Amino acid sequence: MVKDKEQKEEKSEIIQVYNPTDKELKAQEWAYENFNIMWDVNNKPYEQFNGNTLAKYLEESRKTLNLMAKPRLDGRSNVKSVAPLNKLMAILARIALKRPTIDVTATTRNNIVDRKRGEILKDLWIWSNENIERDEDGDTEYFFEAFDGASDGTVLVYEGFDNQTHNRKKIKDYDPDTGEVKWEKEEFTTNICYSQTIMPEDFFIWNPYLRLLQKQPKVAWRTIYDKAHFNYEFKGYKKAKYVLPGGHISAPFDTVYYKTYWKDRIENNQIEVLRVYDRFEDRMVIIANGVVLSDSPLPWKHKLYPFGKTIFSPFAGGQFFWGMSLAFKLKGDKEALETLYNLGIEQAKLAVNPPILTTAENETEDNMILPGRQIIVDDPKQFEQLIFKSPTKVISIS
Repeated sequence: MVKDKEQKEEKSEIIQVYNPTDKELKAQEWAYENFNIMWDVNNKPYEQFNGNTLAKYLEESRKTLNLMAKPRLDGRSNVKSVAPLNKLMAILARIALKRPTIDVTATTRNNIVDRKRGEILKDLWIWSNENIERDEDGDTEYFFEAFDGASDGTVLVYEGFDNQTHNRKKIKDYDPDTGEVKWEKEEFTTNICYSQTIMPEDFFIWNPYLRLLQKQPKVAWRTIYDKAHFNYEFKGYKKAKYVLPGGHISAPFDTVYYKTYWKDRIENNQIEVLRVYDRFEDRMVIIANGVVLSDSPLPWKHKLYPFGKTIFSPFAGGQFFWGMSLAFKLKGDKEALETLYNLGIEQAKLAVNPPILTTAENETEDNMILPGRQIIVDDPKQFEQLIFKSPTKVISIS
């Protein structure tokens, strides 16, 4: 019986092998070729980042705000300044505790201002922000978007629509004395708009010197899902059943970008979903671990990319897509503070426990001088203490 079951499972797996059509092969080629170009754009060093790539620039900014510091191998002080984080929280305390309001100017078909209609639209916008079904309230979302914008220099948001049918169990009767529950299955449909913040390193662009997102000829969004989340989000797609999790490609490729980079970015139970958009060709291709889930025109009437973007501070020298982070702006002051902190700590340590000079004949052990310790030496007169002044002034940089 077990053997028959295993044979059925093997047969089922064989049936689910993905065999792309000629149209899907062309969609794969189009998506991968364009993504390769955008991948190289994101992974080039830029002068704006002091010769670093976007990923390295973001890593350094985040390390600064997360106060990440490894102990030095030589035992010397390695204190990191909390000033950038304090500055960031002070900024957020003033601007991010309450989201901005809007003013709506409505007009008739004859281009005459209709104040009443504008007030109604404004009230509807306020009501939707306060009452829409969402994981977090509008104020909380705004706070974290402001935090991400300041910490990374750039904040990107995807605006989506969740409209799926699910099964759930409806309780018909419950007996608290016996714990018996009677229920029945029912279907329900989600019907909500939602926004999702995107990590800047997972959003790929065509031209780094075009500041406006909607001016980009092509953009791509890379997302990593675990298997359960992928099944929830893409269960309505016909080809989703062919997607294999982990480092397994569902079709043979020879020269595509997956062959080179994929194994280094994805873990066993993960699925990488790649969305490539081209608003000028009016095309959107969605691929999951090599399986083409969708190849269609942009499904929105406005025919714009479904993303919003803002920056914390621009770089000088012309248009540049990404923004300057707060940590990057304070980098010089932060490094000066950290140097002064660590030098002061080292000077204080030397003043409290100074090194001692002696001759080779004494043959003393390298012991720390502690209260009450007795150290036997041949000639105490052959020892001389190095004198270090303790720090007497505190330098403050604001």
